[in-house]
Order: sequence, then structure tokens, then C-alpha cells
Amino acid sequence: MRWFLIAGSLLFFSAVKAQEDKPFLCGTENLEEIKQVMLKNREEFKNFQFQRGAISYIPVKIFLVAYNDGSGQMPVLNALRMLCQLNTAYADMELQFYIKEIKTLNNSTITETPRSSGGTLQMQLNKDPKAVNIFITHKILDGVAGYYIGPAGSNNDFIVIQKDYMGDVRVAAHEVGHYLSLPHTFHGWDSEAWDPVKHGNPVQKFAPDGITINEYADSSNCGPKNVGDGFCDTPADYNFGANTCSYSLKAMDPNGKLVSPQTNNMMNYFFGCSKYLFTPQQKAAILSSYNSTSRRDIRGTSPSEVTPINQAVKLLKPADKSATASADSVLLEWEAVAGAASYLVQYDIVPTFEVFVQTFITKETKQKITGLVLNRTYYWRVIPFNDYSTCYPDPPRFSFKAGALTSVRDIPEVKSLSIYPNPVANQQLLNVYLDNHTGFSGSISIFDLNGRLVLQVPDQKFTAGASSKGLDISGLRPGVYAFVLSSRGGLASRRLTVF
Repeated sequence: MRWFLIAGSLLFFSAVKAQEDKPFLCGTENLEEIKQVMLKNREEFKNFQFQRGAISYIPVKIFLVAYNDGSGQMPVLNALRMLCQLNTAYADMELQFYIKEIKTLNNSTITETPRSSGGTLQMQLNKDPKAVNIFITHKILDGVAGYYIGPAGSNNDFIVIQKDYMGDVRVAAHEVGHYLSLPHTFHGWDSEAWDPVKHGNPVQKFAPDGITINEYADSSNCGPKNVGDGFCDTPADYNFGANTCSYSLKAMDPNGKLVSPQTNNMMNYFFGCSKYLFTPQQKAAILSSYNSTSRRDIRGTSPSEVTPINQAVKLLKPADKSATASADSVLLEWEAVAGAASYLVQYDIVPTFEVFVQTFITKETKQKITGLVLNRTYYWRVIPFNDYSTCYPDPPRFSFKAGALTSVRDIPEVKSLSIYPNPVANQQLLNVYLDNHTGFSGSISIFDLNGRLVLQVPDQKFTAGASSKGLDISGLRPGVYAFVLSSRGGLASRRLTVF
């Protein structure tokens, strides 16, 4: 498995429950074809007894798709959470997913318009034929949360999920359900939600697709291949849109009986349920699909490490609420965790890790961080994981104040410092005026309000007396910054406004 450093800011979605509570739409098409594959597999395996007591491992390749210039990178932490949720959803089927690779892919066409012909072609060229391929994108046309194309074994055999739904317990499990040949519970109604004005109440015999017979509320007509979703243990469902888990509509089947859909089924659109599930017949269909000839390329491998990680990391240095001797370089250290192959390390200026998150992946039990702001408090945490075990307990958070053991003094050689013009347009040069007692060496740094170093001019020599330097700030966006002149003797700072 290959890992990488995440450079720059990454947003950590801490409000996972909020993601589960918002509606989502699935953009999977060719659902009749998916249902027919499921029926074919059912017939093929009708006399087959699946072996129990042994876990089957499925490799997953996750593409975090940023823009061409590398901007818009996505949190690896959310990819780990997504895999954890997949494994939770499929655990009782003894199917478990593991990371074959997490890859950052810089491709604006995929991340902006994945459903375009260009976006689809680019995903075809990048997919791994021996893994479940999941592309995480910034946008999806039609505003859907995710979709699967298929069919199995084809160039289009991959899943796409919009980044805001990575932390949703339903979306990845739902789309993998399609990947493993499950139709929606409201099959035949995929293209439109039930509307009593348009579709009537009671509903008619046929669903809007014109070929699927609507299942009765008591499932008495379940059995023929063209009735509902093909499962007799999923109650009648006519796509009641993005409704909450507490269904309150009064839809009636063709016989005038009120239907009662299974709101917490993984293959419908209800949201806000405390737990989602697959029915026994759906689970049998998933296992049939996994064991089918068309899915042979994802069978037969396993992760190098299958030890579940159940304990949090014990953080060592810097000690909690301590001060460090330097802001230039701080070494974070922690104890090794049994089963951990890698550690995800994060630090931020807030304890919620959602403002200025810097993220690293390391196999060691230490991580050096640099370029901190003097006297600023930072928070850090470490999350252990391996290719298979990505569910993590709430990690402890330590804080430290960078360089607080070193007294902060004005630069003794400097009589006066000014920057002009201020405010300054980012097309202009920023003039730095100094009047010095004696010459000295130092560096100029500019930080944004989140403490991120955005510009640095190191190893400058400043002469005695009055002098000036021009600083190119054309790379700065409009905003407020801290201008810092530092030397071995101390530092001087000024507020800088760019428009």
C-alpha cells in the first residue's frame, strides 16, 4: 500500500452524524440490468451453501480526486472512516474490505464533471481491475451523492462518491450494494419518487418504468421476477423520496392497502435512522454476486495485517499543555500500538481540528513538524491504522505552546521598522523600511490569520543605518496577514492588509 504526505489544509468533517441526517440521492443507472444480474446469480447459487466462519477480504482502491493544480485535496481521515463504515455494514456477511491504495489524483475533469464522457474516460484509464474502485470527487452532475456504473468486469466497473458524503454511513455501503448486484428497494421507481397526484393513491399495477409490477403491502404477489426489487423480505416501497426514518406518508398498494416501507434498509433513500441494514435475502444476493464468475478479480487476496486496532495511541512528547524550546521545529512522539502499520498525525490551532489541519502519514512513532508561529498554542493527535483496521477510538488530544520556553524580544539592532504601502494591492511591491543600529542577518515571513506560512524570504542581510527592500507579494490573496522580521536576537511584527 502506498501512502503520502498531505500538504496544506485539509478539512476534517467532525460532524459525522450531521452527514447521516441529510438526504441523499443515488445516481446509479442501468438498475434493471443490475436486478437481472442478481436474479441470474440467485439461480446459479440456489443450491449452494456458502461457507461460514472465514472472512473474505476485498481490496479497495480509493481515489481522492483534486484539481489539476493540486488544490482541493481531501481528508485521508474521511477515507479511513468510509472504509470502517463499509466493514461495519458488511461484517455479518463475513465480507471485509481493505485498502489496496489511497491515491491522490489531480484531475479537474473527474472531480468537476465525473459523469461527462471525459470524466468517465479518465476514470476508466485509472481504475484497477483487481479492486473495488471508488473515486471521491468534488461534484457530481445532478447533485447526487454517489453512483455505480457497471457492469461487473467492464471498463465502467467503478463507484463515484461526492466528497461531502464520505462520512455518511449509508452512501458507500449503498453503492457497494449496487456493485454487488443489489437493486433499490423501490425498483421500478428509480427515476421518480411517488407523487399521489401523478401516480395515484392507490398506485397502479405497474411502476413508472412500465415493466416492474408494484409489490403488494402484504407481499402476497412477491415471487415472480418482475415484481418489485425481487426480494420477498423487503416490504413494498415506491420511492418515497428523501424522507426521514419516521415514515408518515399514506401510500397505498394497488389493492388499497397502506404500505409500510423498511425505512432503515441500506438500499433506499430514508435518512436519519439510528442503524441501517440489509435483509437476509439481500445478504444472500451479495454473497452470490461476490462468488460469481464476474467478481473473480476481487477474490483471493488479503491484507498484510488483519489485527484489529482497539486502543488509542498514548501521546508522549511534547507533554500536554507544555511549552517547547523552539517554534522552528517540534518533534511529536508517541507509543507504538499493536497491529498499527501506519499512523495518521494531525496538528491544528484549534482542538476540533477543523481550521488549519496539517496531516501526515508515517510508519514511525514520531513526526517532526516545522514552521510554527512563536508563542501560538497547537493541538495534536495520532490515529493508528492498518490496511484493514481503520475504525479508531476517539483519539486523545495534546496541546503545546510553540517556542514559549524562549523569551521573545525585539530585534536589538533595529531602531525602527515600517512597511509601505499598507494596505497594499497584491500587484504592488511591499516596501520594507528599516533604520538599524548595526547590520544583522534575518528573515522575512508572512503568515495568514490561521498561522499558515504563506511567504518567506530567508537569509537576508540588513545594513546599519536606513535601508529599504522591495518584497514581491503577488502570490498573496486579499486578506489580513502578519509580517514578521526575525533574527537570532528577536523578532518584530506588523499587521499587513492586502487587497
